[in-house]
Amino acid sequence: MFKRTILSAPFGLRRIGAVVALAALMPLTACVSTGPNAASDPTRACLSSLGNDSRFFDLRTKIAINRLAENATLDMLSDGSTVTEAERSALSAWKDARDACIGQGASFRANYLSSEYQNAFGAGQAALNALIARLYNGEITYAQFNRERASLAVNAGASLNSAEQRQREVNAEQSARSRAAFGQALTGTLGEMQNQLIYQQQLQNQQIQQNRIRNTDCTRNFNGGFNCTSY
Repeated sequence: MFKRTILSAPFGLRRIGAVVALAALMPLTACVSTGPNAASDPTRACLSSLGNDSRFFDLRTKIAINRLAENATLDMLSDGSTVTEAERSALSAWKDARDACIGQGASFRANYLSSEYQNAFGAGQAALNALIARLYNGEITYAQFNRERASLAVNAGASLNSAEQRQREVNAEQSARSRAAFGQALTGTLGEMQNQLIYQQQLQNQQIQQNRIRNTDCTRNFNGGFNCTSY
């Protein structure tokens, strides 16, 4: 009796756990980038800086030079005088400086803020420029200007806040849809990978079964041949 031994090369198995490792490298949530908000608008910082500009010192006791209309003092709100020639020159320079500040933030607003916000912002600035023109022309007193400016600021602020709130709601909805789509895509991808790995493992198991070590015992029979048994 003799034995015949067949050896096969080892064949490594991939584990389905690799799928889990891959999933751990993926983000678990997806979100929509909202980018900078209105507080980052360069126009705001520019307008605020005007309060320290020496060109407008003649107006500092008459109107709030910076961007905040609510900074008007009680004296400003009760000042019954109209603009003088010297103040008219400073007022014109202030208006030009404000326009330059508005221009600084134009591209920012176009890139990051909604069209609704941009429209509300533009309407508010147009109304303020019209009010400045009335003051410049001597049609209204400083008190009237400051009071109407404060009223404009309240209305414009409400419109801008409403536009920002709607944009936040839109962003939140988009983010939710993005997270849902990401979850579905991740589930489908992992399921497909798992099926592929299971299939590969089945093929590998078959290969191992076929190539594993086999022993064959053979004995000579009475007819001169051999009877062999493999195991």
